[in-house]
Amino acid sequence: MSLPTSKKKPKGATQGFEETVRAYDRELHGFLLRRLRGQGESPEDVRQEIYLRMLRFADADLVREPRAYLYRVARNVLHDKLLLVKRNRTFAEEAESDEIGEDEVSRADNQRDIRRIVDQLPSLYRAVLILRIREGMSYDEIARELTLSVHTVKKYLHLALVQCRLIGLGLK
Repeated sequence: MSLPTSKKKPKGATQGFEETVRAYDRELHGFLLRRLRGQGESPEDVRQEIYLRMLRFADADLVREPRAYLYRVARNVLHDKLLLVKRNRTFAEEAESDEIGEDEVSRADNQRDIRRIVDQLPSLYRAVLILRIREGMSYDEIARELTLSVHTVKKYLHLALVQCRLIGLGLK
């Protein structure tokens, strides 16, 4: 990968980091904008981290190519930031998958509880409830199937639901 070139050239190997920052600040900002597009990181924050890391290096005179050093530090910071984002994304995905597992367990528990409650209903109430909710049949269809009147089907369904609530609350 080739680095963007600047029209300003450093004055020598011994220039301080301040001069390097002034000379390449706009160029570095453009480089960061391109690299961070869509990543959710602020180029200003990353640029500040780059400059802080450069300042930790005690002897600027040992750096022969300040621009190359600046971009090496920049690549390292970008790598660290993007790696952290990837780790956080992976952690969030794992947390979501754990939540889905808990939901499935909870759903299975609920289904067991519902089955236990429905099994305690009188047989006609249970039949009306199952045909209406599980099979999705209309009142007319249930009435024909069980040879009952539509009024009786509605009444049994209502009573079945009331008893389910009572059993679920432990009142029956």
